[in-house]
Amino acid sequence: AARSFAGQLETELGVPREGVADAVERCLASASSLRALRYGAREGAIAVVVQTLVPASAAGVAFSADPSTGEREVVLVEAVAGLGDRLVSGEVDPERWRVTDTASERTRRGEADVLSSEEAAAIHELARRMEALFGAPQDVEWALAGGALHLLQSRPITALPAPPIPIPIDPPPGSWERDDHHAVLSPLGWAWFQPYPVAMARAMNDAGLPLEGVEATRIGGHLYLRFVTGGGDGARVPPRWVLWLVSRLVPAMRRGDRAARRVLDGETFMDALATWEKEWRPALKRATDGAFVADPTHLSDEELLAKIDEALAIAAEGLDRHARLGTAGMLGVGKLILFAVDHLGWTVERVLGLVAGSSEATTALHREVEALVARHHAALDGGPFPPTWAALARRCPELAGELSAWLEDNRLRMLHYDPKHPMLGERPDFVLSIAEGAARALAQPEAPPRAPPHAASSEAAALDEAEAKLGRSGRAEMERQLANAKRLHALRDENGVETVSRPAGLLRHFVLELGRRLGGAIETPEHAVYLEPSEHGLALRGALPDVAARIARRRGEESWAHRNRGPRNHGPKPAALPPLDAFPSGLGRVFRIMGLIMESERTPEEDPGGALCGVGIGSARVTGRARVVLRPDELAQLRHGEIVVCRITSPEWSVGLGRVAALVTEEGGLLSHPAIIAREYGVTAVLGAEGAMRRIATGDRITVDPAAGTVTVAAR
Repeated sequence: AARSFAGQLETELGVPREGVADAVERCLASASSLRALRYGAREGAIAVVVQTLVPASAAGVAFSADPSTGEREVVLVEAVAGLGDRLVSGEVDPERWRVTDTASERTRRGEADVLSSEEAAAIHELARRMEALFGAPQDVEWALAGGALHLLQSRPITALPAPPIPIPIDPPPGSWERDDHHAVLSPLGWAWFQPYPVAMARAMNDAGLPLEGVEATRIGGHLYLRFVTGGGDGARVPPRWVLWLVSRLVPAMRRGDRAARRVLDGETFMDALATWEKEWRPALKRATDGAFVADPTHLSDEELLAKIDEALAIAAEGLDRHARLGTAGMLGVGKLILFAVDHLGWTVERVLGLVAGSSEATTALHREVEALVARHHAALDGGPFPPTWAALARRCPELAGELSAWLEDNRLRMLHYDPKHPMLGERPDFVLSIAEGAARALAQPEAPPRAPPHAASSEAAALDEAEAKLGRSGRAEMERQLANAKRLHALRDENGVETVSRPAGLLRHFVLELGRRLGGAIETPEHAVYLEPSEHGLALRGALPDVAARIARRRGEESWAHRNRGPRNHGPKPAALPPLDAFPSGLGRVFRIMGLIMESERTPEEDPGGALCGVGIGSARVTGRARVVLRPDELAQLRHGEIVVCRITSPEWSVGLGRVAALVTEEGGLLSHPAIIAREYGVTAVLGAEGAMRRIATGDRITVDPAAGTVTVAAR
């Protein structure tokens, strides 16, 4: 029920009688693949089933619960003409049915009409029988041949969301704004995240912002933040004359102004870069590597709990560094924005386009896989890319070995922020799909890699414009500030590897071992992320009551939160920015930088009846096939040239986004991670298109227009 082993073990179809023995050997050999053993977490034997191949006129899968939402009242059926391997391989778009006890509805036509409503109802009945037999929702493979319905396989649906359990909405007093970058956090994710608001407040105070604190809470399962100042966080802004007096008389405001002038005029934000490279990065890497234990099964329970505490401490230190570096980047890029807006009349978007391309770390993972595949492309001898690691090892052992080593080096990298999500090391099938996409791209020489939009000519033209308007000294100042901004912008994704991703992966690594030790007390080791750290020791000692029920309730509440997104704000809306000319120079500029960045991040509210609207990135209008991605591990299903539609991305998503045609997200503005990814890859994007995941389905043909900031469905 925990792992499907998708793409790990060999399947041989249409084997003649004289080839059965060799096919069995190939299937057995695939189980000894290093990656298959790692994926399964422990070594074990497999059985090889030899059975008659059904000469199917139609085949497909049926889920006895909705694998996306956890809804148990519906059976989802996907069907293709002919053998079902065409569906599994992604070669064709399947026909899709939504079937209940009382109705059958075709929700999408594939390449041809495949099933009648009566046949869909019969498959529904088969799926329900399998669910009753095994006592859990099932993933059923079926085939139609000669008018008869054949059951091919039934197994539990992996990673099925729990049935939703409503969460009472009881917001605390104050003005709270939804944080969609981290979305719905698991109990382990909440423990990991909690040091971050404190670190944010400390870093912003150092920059001169008069904050008393940054507070975080969960309302309806979603993360909300509020920024607390000496004047509270209400909706009223004091009159200008009051602000003028307060900012010059109150000691905290005067200290803030001095700090802001020191940071902006002295550009001390660049000090963070040197400290990161010389001290923080090597220290965090040493801490994570030193705490890692490849095989934690040999640890005692006390040692394992100590390792979890150690991982939490490393994560807290990493988040502190992440906040400090993020603030330095905001100030460095913000100073360039002020210069370009005031002296050249530029927009914020144009400035951000100029710093694009500075972050090699954003695209590093994907470029490394592409380089490995390119180096061994000739050895693949054309033809379909090997579907499993064992097949790749037979066809091109050098590439298989180098990809395995790459995966080993990056095993702790998380696919998203919350440690409830998998690490790269857990998803070798994901890495194999990325390699397949790279091989497909190399086989299409008529479609060369996109030229990123940050060519050197744009920078030269910008500097020429600065010189024409401001003279040679203006050009020199623009060039200096641009160099600072680019380096700090590059640091945003670069630092996340050691400050965020690997410490979170280390934490998950040890919590998974705790889950394995809980055995039958929980459904699968992955569910240990739904326990709070304070409950870990009690659970191991058997002293935590109702562990399974506790986890089931929390998973159910998480499912409900994903279906019921709260409003952007609870309580009074945060006060608008005060009149900036009321403040002395330092505070005024810091507030103005914050205001420009907040404005650039603002996305339109959803229009339920109209086009999906958001913030456009790029210039090319793109139409293509949508791939809706609910969880980062689903990137393994992504096909070359599709348009990804998702909630939001994190830096590690970039490993799977190098060959997409466009990107659509429900969250994010001009400075968000999906914006960075889009600019670095030169990909068209519309960000902050609220409602996109509800109104677009995988397989729809959609048009992404960055100039208009719209996404429309061209064909269902």
